[in-house]
Amino acid sequence: MVFVAAVAFSVGCKCEKETAKPDVPPAASTATEPGATTPAPTSTTTPTTSFAPTPRSGSSIARSPDSKVLFVADEITSKLHVVSLPLGESSKVESVSLPGRPAQIVVADDLLWVTIRDPGMLWAAKFESGHVQNTGQVALPSDAWGVAITADHSHALTSSAWTSQVSWVDLQKLTVDWSHDVAREPRGIVIDENGQWALVSHLVGSALTKVELTKGALDGGGAVSRIALPASPLRAPHDGLNASLGYAGALSPDGKRYFAARHALGALGKNSWFGAATVDVLGLDDWSPLAPMRPEAPLEQKSELATQLISGADTRVPGSSLTPFVQPRAVLYRSTTQTLLVAGEGDDRVAELDAMALDPTMAVVGHYQVGADYHPTYHLAKHCAAPAGMALSSDENALWVYCGATNDLAQVQLMPPAASSAAAAPTGAATSAGTPAPTAPPSPSPPSSAPSTGPAVTPGVTARLLLAEDPLGPGGATGRKLFYNATDFATSGGLGCAGCHPEGRDDGHVWHEANFTTEDGDTVNFVGSEHTIPKEAHTRGYARRTPMLAGRVNAEGPYGWHAESPTIVDRELKGFALHRWGAIPETPKEELTKRARAVFDFLRRGLLAPARDGAALNPQQARGQELFLSKEVGCAECHDPTSGYTTRKAYPLPLRPLTDGFDEDPDARYKIPGLTFLAGRTPYFHDGSAATLEELVERNGTRMGNTGTLSADDRAALVAFLKTL
Repeated sequence: MVFVAAVAFSVGCKCEKETAKPDVPPAASTATEPGATTPAPTSTTTPTTSFAPTPRSGSSIARSPDSKVLFVADEITSKLHVVSLPLGESSKVESVSLPGRPAQIVVADDLLWVTIRDPGMLWAAKFESGHVQNTGQVALPSDAWGVAITADHSHALTSSAWTSQVSWVDLQKLTVDWSHDVAREPRGIVIDENGQWALVSHLVGSALTKVELTKGALDGGGAVSRIALPASPLRAPHDGLNASLGYAGALSPDGKRYFAARHALGALGKNSWFGAATVDVLGLDDWSPLAPMRPEAPLEQKSELATQLISGADTRVPGSSLTPFVQPRAVLYRSTTQTLLVAGEGDDRVAELDAMALDPTMAVVGHYQVGADYHPTYHLAKHCAAPAGMALSSDENALWVYCGATNDLAQVQLMPPAASSAAAAPTGAATSAGTPAPTAPPSPSPPSSAPSTGPAVTPGVTARLLLAEDPLGPGGATGRKLFYNATDFATSGGLGCAGCHPEGRDDGHVWHEANFTTEDGDTVNFVGSEHTIPKEAHTRGYARRTPMLAGRVNAEGPYGWHAESPTIVDRELKGFALHRWGAIPETPKEELTKRARAVFDFLRRGLLAPARDGAALNPQQARGQELFLSKEVGCAECHDPTSGYTTRKAYPLPLRPLTDGFDEDPDARYKIPGLTFLAGRTPYFHDGSAATLEELVERNGTRMGNTGTLSADDRAALVAFLKTL
């Protein structure tokens, strides 16, 4: 069904010009388009007479081709905001209600397409004369998220995150030609200029998905393959690392490099309990990683950099930092400077990196602080917390940032091209602030040696705009920021809750809960890899698989793998101590409890569980349900269907073979996990030792219930039913 909606501009926006504040200096803009406040200096590398094309890959924010408006996908209120430029007191805002939560927007000429998560769809519209007019929609697999369009604007490739599918859409007919199953949580999409292939990033795992888009491949439904791209190989143990938070990727203008901004789980470095931020580069001439894997060799034979990393010494080398951004959410290529802009959801900053480096995170040009007005106790930004999307001006001198935790916009003046190029040169002049401090993050850090190219330019935020108040109210709004941000060190030791539980889901990682001594004394902390635990600790830690939160924290308690926390608030307080390196900074317990209750409020009201299709069970699934409920198989005795498929009790289970890299847990009593949303959260068990549900049922025997006597057909039926929960 096609419906039409036309909405006029309303003028009641809350917008302000940025003024001098302690954490964000006043700044002037040099952009030449409506977002600017002063003319740009003349530069031979900066276009000033024509508009650059808008990106063909989606984001939560997009610029119109004529640079007159910004489009913002507001997932909090399920609206599309159209914001007039220049951003300032006279900005107008059009807010269009959407049929569900939007994820990404892509714009071409006067047309725009928006992915809607639930119900899954691609929503099409036309923008003209200051109005957005819906022109139709096409149904997609549930949880539609990423979108990219071909250069001729004829087709789009979309990703559906929870249902792990990609779909090829005819934009003229608004029909789906085909959909394919892919690996967990497909997200950002890029399509090459010639329309030969697409690359898809994933929220879980380091490998990419490649989709062949040549005519022959399309006739066969689009060939899908996996492309290996190890995470942060220069900071990895010799056996490699996995990745998470792969929300987005970017292509170089010449089509020779693909950049994956994400998180490397278990990367080596001093105090790197959570790993390290990374931008991994794939060479597209031969489809192989640019950075080599660090070789296995005696410590004294390793390179100076590798020695610094693995010895636990200070990891900083000229132009590098272990964490130049926290929890990457968006990445753009800035062609006038050959740099990358990466939005850090966790630290309220945008990092600018040298795109020509083998590892751009070791070639930091500078930072742009977008978060502002930090709370004196919680260290959370009042403005622009958790950057979620970016859009560049046509001359690439200005940047607009959409911040998901505060639902507002920031306009940022970027360093001029000559200054950025000088900073990116291998002279040691690049700057980086490293891991965020427990106070408000630092101001932008352009290199002092940058040459003058015209009128004085001060990089930084020049204007802000609030799009809508948080519907959760003050408590839930604070909980939202505490969940997504890593700026409050009482809550987080450098990585926000969303760093392991993106959107309340999970990173698919098995962490090490280890007892060891740090400069703070004896502590129990989670670390990403056994290689990061000091050798003198003589421990590899106990296996702790990241649990999913969204839609799974409605019970009063208990929580924890051993059911050791009576309530979710108790579990959060324990988590505040576990998720860091060392002890919590001295903070009164009542203050920690206030934080935990705010996060609890957000977990219950702000996190949205994946949609279920609600379809009736087919014959195979119905047979599986019959087996699940039967006393002979015995699944339902522990996985009670009336209470989220769990009794929430800790139950002693026969020991499984010890997983490599972990110590034997002396407590073999594990809380019976709920089975809701089971299909989308591989791998399984506390140690992640079962990669699939098929493997879990096949190897179970009589360990949990009795599946050992089932026929192959009945095992398949049981798995089919479990996937519907």
